[in-house]
Amino acid sequence: MFWGNWGGYIGPSSAAVVISVPAIVCAQEAADRPNVPVPSEQGLFQDIASLEEKRILSQNGISLEEMCQLVLLNIHQKEFKEAEEFYQKAKAMQEGNNPLLVVTEARLFHSRFQSDWERKRIDERTARDKLDDMISKLQEIFFQKDYSVEVRRQAHYLAGLFHLKLNGIKRSSESHRVAYANLVKASELGHPLAHAELISGKLGLFIACGLQKKNVKDSNLSEERKKEKIEQLVKKMQHIAEIEAPELYKKGIECALQQDDKVDKIWSHLALNLRYAFFNLQIGNYAQDNQTSNKLYTHARLMIEEVLKIAPNNERGHNYLGAVYLRFANINDDVDKKLFFAERSLKSFRRALEINPHDSALYCNLIKVLSYKAEHTETSNGMEEARPVYQEMLEWCHKLINMEETHRMTERDLGYAEKCLDWGRKKLDNE
Repeated sequence: MFWGNWGGYIGPSSAAVVISVPAIVCAQEAADRPNVPVPSEQGLFQDIASLEEKRILSQNGISLEEMCQLVLLNIHQKEFKEAEEFYQKAKAMQEGNNPLLVVTEARLFHSRFQSDWERKRIDERTARDKLDDMISKLQEIFFQKDYSVEVRRQAHYLAGLFHLKLNGIKRSSESHRVAYANLVKASELGHPLAHAELISGKLGLFIACGLQKKNVKDSNLSEERKKEKIEQLVKKMQHIAEIEAPELYKKGIECALQQDDKVDKIWSHLALNLRYAFFNLQIGNYAQDNQTSNKLYTHARLMIEEVLKIAPNNERGHNYLGAVYLRFANINDDVDKKLFFAERSLKSFRRALEINPHDSALYCNLIKVLSYKAEHTETSNGMEEARPVYQEMLEWCHKLINMEETHRMTERDLGYAEKCLDWGRKKLDNE
């Protein structure tokens, strides 16, 4: 299976191959999402506050399960130092390899690994060794039927994620296969986020089919054979968009609502909404017409806005919302509407950067929209009005290039900033 990337970067290589998919329906409508109340973030943190109060009043009175819940809460709040402190206290409460403690350790490891890897704090060999070690610990839980279903599904889910990360470090068909098997098992045991990962897999397969369709069109096959293969690929893409991914989303939501842990319940619901919104956003690029694209983008926007009502400081939500507004700008012919949506996109990306000022991918997204706005402002209103926009774009390019601390700063991000800096300077020099 080809796994899709649902990260935050939308430029410079975001332009999709335009694939006409006749009769593609809105994935959101096909999902028939259950109309159920979503747990509020306020209620969640009131419960955790009482748990924290209990910990303060009686260090000896808090259970291992409650201590592990405090670890999880701090992970979600990105308070990794505090999460580590609570984990060490939980570890001191239990002798031996308690399965709940192993899963909690794996979740803490997962929360920090990606940041360490992207910041190049660990080399490839160390990363692989750490992932292998965590997978070995989790595998001991898989077949212990006396362990709770919750612990076993978490173990399968985390092992699946770690195999995906191993595959990202060094491509391996075996890592892909094992990752998929673990995620399927976790989904069968009722893990909502396993469904989210499988949605990403379906998106990757959808895009792969689209690329194959283009290759078939450009091939030397007979016209009859081309038509036959293209029809097969289109049918597969439609099945993914209209049946497979919506069904995964629906089942994932049902699993999220059945969870007893209130922290997991709310964050699983938010993550599923964001993942499925991203799916709608991406397949909208392959729709046959702008009307269908608009419908898909609108549903993505509504799902993201639902997330941001519950978690207004969700960086990824603001990032995706910025991407949605940029897509709205792209499918509009009216220049004023293009500029309107570009401004909305900028607002969302700026908010994401306020929350996380160290992610170079967010800088690239902001630079991309500023360049878009500058070009269309110049076309409609002239260079005099566009000049401040070009200048702001150059300022953000400089900020990215000179960043001292970043969560990413891949060669692609740096190269994009340098390319836009050179382009913007030439535009201003040649006015």
